Amino acid sequence: MDSEKKGAASRRVVYLREEGTLRFEVQVCRFDPHARHRHFHPERALAFIREGTSRTVLGTTEHLLGPGMLVHFPPGTPHSCDPQDPSSWRYDMLFLQGPEEPLPFGGPGAVLLPPEERKPLGRLFRELASLRLSPTDREHRFYELLERAAALLGEGIPLEPPLRDPRMLPVETLLRERFREGVSLEELADRAGLSRFHLVRAFRRHAGMPPHAFQTALRINAAKDLLRQGMGVQRVAQETGFFDQSHFAAAFRERCGVRPRDYARGEQVFPIPEGPKGAS
Repeated sequence: MDSEKKGAASRRVVYLREEGTLRFEVQVCRFDPHARHRHFHPERALAFIREGTSRTVLGTTEHLLGPGMLVHFPPGTPHSCDPQDPSSWRYDMLFLQGPEEPLPFGGPGAVLLPPEERKPLGRLFRELASLRLSPTDREHRFYELLERAAALLGEGIPLEPPLRDPRMLPVETLLRERFREGVSLEELADRAGLSRFHLVRAFRRHAGMPPHAFQTALRINAAKDLLRQGMGVQRVAQETGFFDQSHFAAAFRERCGVRPRDYARGEQVFPIPEGPKGAS
């Protein structure tokens, strides 16, 4: 069995959700390239790369991310990750839906952790994704991870966000208001006073992705929120503007790595894979 088939057979994506006072979600990914689609998250996200390298596009700038790197994505930062070898691509991601107090994070950035920091930080990510922790222990791990991450990222490399174009702000607003029904390129171009061709080019520079991809990202983010609230998959598909449930399920799986019904459970969908020695 070649490495591609072996990786496909071993793909794992795990979600664990804490919806108390902390309000966070941990995603553990193993050999799954679902983040190749350009997307963004409404919440702040921290990624810890355990194994493999990825060509990551942030806005219009390309970066090469590798093992031992910690990456910060502020809310709404468009990006995509294309692993060079999916069979050796593993990372953990923490989505911060809370807490309410200000957090000491700036813009997008990345840092290659010194060897002595990788194991402790990797262990904190993994412990947050464990159902065995008590609420008190989880709170302590959560804030310890945030404190460590903020200090380490302060020594890292800033990543360039997309260039914001004032002409595209009304276009972005229109897409956010009507993403469920969809908006034609002609209407978007009229809003910006541009041709359809120049609209797509300008919006890609502004948002890091073309209008249709931005609309799909909005739909997926809204669907995740509704699924977390307990809404059924069929109704979520209808509420977020997908053609039907099967179309929604396929789009969700491609971008989130799991089926909508598995994501809605908010627990370990698969057993969490053990990290290589020294990385966990």
